[in-house]
Amino acid sequence: MILFFYIVSFSFLLKLHLILSEIVNSPYCGKSVHQEKLTYHKKIQNRIVGGWKAYDGSLPWMVHLTFPAEEGFSQMCGGSLISVDGKNSTCLVLTAAHCVKLGNRYKEPGDILVAIRQNHLKHARNEAIFFHVKNYVSHFFHEDSLENDIAILRLEKWVLFTKYVRPLCLPSANMRLPIGEECYAAGWGRTNVEKEEGMLKIVKMRLQMSKFCPRPFIQEKMLCAGNLGGGHDVCNNRIVGGWNSYPGSIPWMVFLVFPQDESYIQSCGGTLISIDGENRTSLVLTAAHCLMMNNKYKQPGNINVAVGQYNVKRAEPEALFLSVKNYVSHFYHNTSFENDVAILKLGMPVVFTDHIRPVCLPKVNMELPSDADCYASGWGKTYEEDHGYLKVVQAKLQDAFFCPKEYRSDNMICAGNLEGGHSICQGDSGGPLFCLIDDRFYQIGIASFSYVACDLPNTAAVFVRVNTYLEWIEMAGRKLSLSKIKNTKRETYSSVYLPKIQSTVANSLLAKAYQSPFEKSPSRLIAAMGGWRNHEITD
Repeated sequence: MILFFYIVSFSFLLKLHLILSEIVNSPYCGKSVHQEKLTYHKKIQNRIVGGWKAYDGSLPWMVHLTFPAEEGFSQMCGGSLISVDGKNSTCLVLTAAHCVKLGNRYKEPGDILVAIRQNHLKHARNEAIFFHVKNYVSHFFHEDSLENDIAILRLEKWVLFTKYVRPLCLPSANMRLPIGEECYAAGWGRTNVEKEEGMLKIVKMRLQMSKFCPRPFIQEKMLCAGNLGGGHDVCNNRIVGGWNSYPGSIPWMVFLVFPQDESYIQSCGGTLISIDGENRTSLVLTAAHCLMMNNKYKQPGNINVAVGQYNVKRAEPEALFLSVKNYVSHFYHNTSFENDVAILKLGMPVVFTDHIRPVCLPKVNMELPSDADCYASGWGKTYEEDHGYLKVVQAKLQDAFFCPKEYRSDNMICAGNLEGGHSICQGDSGGPLFCLIDDRFYQIGIASFSYVACDLPNTAAVFVRVNTYLEWIEMAGRKLSLSKIKNTKRETYSSVYLPKIQSTVANSLLAKAYQSPFEKSPSRLIAAMGGWRNHEITD
C-alpha cells in the first residue's frame, strides 16, 4: 500500500483504469449559453489602428463628442456634420446611438459636448468651436443585436460653413457601393503608438462581403469594411489583442489566486473538466508552473479558485470561491517546460449551471479541422488599464517554426496570430486553448509560455498539447476524485499536500497533508483579486 492522499491500493487503481479506460465528457461540456457572443464579441470598437494623421481641414465634417461619465473620467465618440436643407449652415450631427447611452439609460443632451475643427484632443486650438447639444433623437437601438445604431444630435447653435467646417454628403437611397471599393474611417480612438494619442487619424478600408464581419451582429442595414491583412482598422480591447468576453460565455474558465504575502499575489487561469459524465465536478486543469515558486511547489491550501467569475475585481452573483483540497502535477521541467500540466481538486464539487460548465476534453486521435475557430482566454496583462474583465482572443494554430526552437516538442502546440498584437501574456498561464468542433468547445491546449514581448509579429505562444496527456489526466483525475472530502461546507482552512514524493499515479508528484496557516475569506479573496499586483489584502 502506498500513501496517496487517502490510502488506495495500486491494484485497485489498475483495475479502475482498465474498467474506465476512456474519458466520458459531460453532456454539459463545451456548451456556452452565450456561444455566439463568445466567438464574436459585441464590444463597441473605439480605436483606430494603423492609418495616418489627418491634415488640418482635410475632414471638415468631423466632430468630437465628449460625455462626462464620472469624476475624472469621460467617454468619447466621433460624429459628422450633415445638412438636409441645402443651406450654408447646419445644427445637425450624425453619430451612433450607442454613444448617447450609458448602461440602460440615455444621456442628458446638456451633458454632451461637441467639438468642431479639433484635430488634436490634447492641444487646445484657437480655431476649435465647442457646442452643447440642445436635443437629439435616436432610432430603436438594440444593444444585443447592435441594430439601428444611429442617432442625430441638434446643436444649441447653428454652424456656418467655411473651408474648415463643412457637412458630409449623404448618399442616395439607391446608391450602390461595389465590394472592394476604397473607403476611409476616421477617429480619435486609442492606437498602438503612445505619441499619437489624441490625434485625429484616418485609415483606408475596403468594403467587404458580410461573411468577414461578426455573424451574430451583421444585419442588412449594416456595411462590412476593413483590411483583411490586419494592422489597419478600427480596433477593440485586447488580451493582448482580443476583446472582453461576454459574462457566462466561457463557463469552464476559473481564476486561480496564489497569495505570496499580505501585499502581493500571483494569478493563473484554469478550466473545469469532467471525466465521469456527471453534472458536477471538483477537478480543474491548469499549468504545473502555476503551482511552483522558486523551484518549490506551493501549498494547496494557499491556492484559491474563483468559479463563475467574470470580473475579478468585483463579486459576481453566480461566482463561487473555493479552496484547493489537493493536487497532482506531472513531472514538470522548468527549464524545458515539458509536462507543464496539473490537476487540482477543489474543496467541494461544483454543480453545473448556465454559468458553470466544464470544457470538453478531446479524444486521443481527434483531428482538428483546418478551419476550426480556436480561442484563448484569461485575465492576464494587457496594454491598457486593467479593469479585471475576462478577455478572449482568437488564436490560429501555427507551425512549430514560429515558437522558440529550444522548447519545441511533440507535447506542445504553437498558436497565435502572426500579424502580432493578439496573444496570451503574463497572467494568462494555465488558461485554455479551446476550439469549436461539432458545436462544442474542446480544450486542445493549456497556456504554458510566450515570448517576453507578447505581441511580436511572426511569433506564437506555446500551449501544452492536451491529447498527449489524456491517459495521465484520466488516471490522476479519477484518483483525485476518489479521495474523500471530510467537510462539504466551504472551509476556512484547507488541507494541503506538498508534492515531494512520488505518487501511485505514474509521472506524478504529491505528499502528505497538513493545515494551512493562511486564512482566506471570500472578502479577502475579492480584495486580493481587485488589485492582484501590489494591493493590500484586507477584510
